[in-house]
Amino acid sequence: MTRVLDIDDVEASIPSCAFSPDGSILLVGTSTGRLLGFSLDSSPHKVPLFLEKNAHDLGVSTVAFSSSNSISASSKDGDGAKKTFLAATGGVDSLVRLWHIQGNHKSALVPVKSPHGMLTGHSSTVMSVKFHPRGRLLASASGDKTVRLWNTEIGLCVAVLQGHERYVTSVSFSHNGQYLASGSNDRSVILWQIEPAETSNFAPPDLKNGEVLVDIYSAPAMRLSQPASSWAISDVLEWLEDLGLNQYRDTFKMNQIDGPALLKLHDSKLQELSIGLISHVEKGHRLRILQECRHLAEDSHLHKMDKGFVPIEFYCPITHTIMMDPVVAADGFSYERGAIQEWFSRSPTSPLTNERVIHTMLIPNRTLRVLIKRHLASII
Repeated sequence: MTRVLDIDDVEASIPSCAFSPDGSILLVGTSTGRLLGFSLDSSPHKVPLFLEKNAHDLGVSTVAFSSSNSISASSKDGDGAKKTFLAATGGVDSLVRLWHIQGNHKSALVPVKSPHGMLTGHSSTVMSVKFHPRGRLLASASGDKTVRLWNTEIGLCVAVLQGHERYVTSVSFSHNGQYLASGSNDRSVILWQIEPAETSNFAPPDLKNGEVLVDIYSAPAMRLSQPASSWAISDVLEWLEDLGLNQYRDTFKMNQIDGPALLKLHDSKLQELSIGLISHVEKGHRLRILQECRHLAEDSHLHKMDKGFVPIEFYCPITHTIMMDPVVAADGFSYERGAIQEWFSRSPTSPLTNERVIHTMLIPNRTLRVLIKRHLASII
């Protein structure tokens, strides 16, 4: 062991840490929401060069660096050229945040200015973030069972990948950036094709218009945050565009089809709108609209059933019941105290990552406990 870095937080565990591309900086995220940077150059810094005390509410769960960095001109004070790295963090607050980090001996952490620096869309803990090998595309995995792809230059979510039945705990890009793998607590790994094989060795696709080449994701997933029953007409028009049926936008707009009307669509109504009456291709479009409407109706029904239930992050990952005495383990996740104690009595590993934990001490998650109590009181 060469040195011990001073976190200076008796209640914190370290869910994630990452090295800058040149190895000069170690970025550390804590379960108490802090983000610290340590220099690993010739100067033996044991205390952080920079500290962001409120990087994420309720805790930082994952950190990652982009492999791309820019080198500015020499600074006026003679410190030499400065490297600026792009980093991303995910938190228990369901947010993904972007940071610029200057990589000389006077390193500084600078949040990327809003709105591009705070990426919203997930509805549960962000458990893993990874940059594409070429640096511009970012993948995030969450407890909401989805993976999101972000264009970090414009701060836009360009795709939502669905397929897992439980928490998505990890993501990783292949070396050439052609594939993205996602791992889940449902005991499955899904391989997503991000770029076609014939272009994987060339320049990355142009994402400036919010496009991404993903073959297997559900187009309507971009509106996961609300059920179709609450969609406005504009949401329905975007849904059609996502399905690749943009030619019917004017018809839907003229007939003022919003979310509730969309859920009531049936075959005869679509024929009244002159959709799918001529060619076999158009009939296929009509059948697809009906099929997607059925899926939306099922999702809306499930949403109504879930109303009043507690968020998924309030459940213990081991017992799948609401936590009454949540504690944070060394892996950075929260569990019911009795359940994780029993787990550790059998194996000193994380129930979510299966990796060996550095210790089995448990820290009370008082904030989460208060949130659970408040939520339960509001629905009784």
